[in-house]
Amino acid sequence: LSGSTLLGAIALRGVGISGRSALTCTRRGLLWSAGAGASVGAAEMLSFIVSGMGVPAGRSVPVIVGGSVLFGAVIGSAMLGEVVAAQGWAGAVMIAGGV
Repeated sequence: LSGSTLLGAIALRGVGISGRSALTCTRRGLLWSAGAGASVGAAEMLSFIVSGMGVPAGRSVPVIVGGSVLFGAVIGSAMLGEVVAAQGWAGAVMIAGGV
């Protein structure tokens, strides 16, 4: 954990091996990254809440994970202008349906 934190801090600071900028960050990109992290955290908390209600984790977690993948594909396409190929949509649907 500490190694990845250190590498992340170096990348965010923009110091590459050659001394040039290793990563370009924009305010909008950082906001979307923070939103993605919050969404993952919310999905994890939701799985704990549902499991605490007596639903077996073998039933609740796959539905939450599969729904998250499909939701991410829809949001990426609708809000972020991502172009998702037919193969990508097929994969998201198969994960949501098969998990």
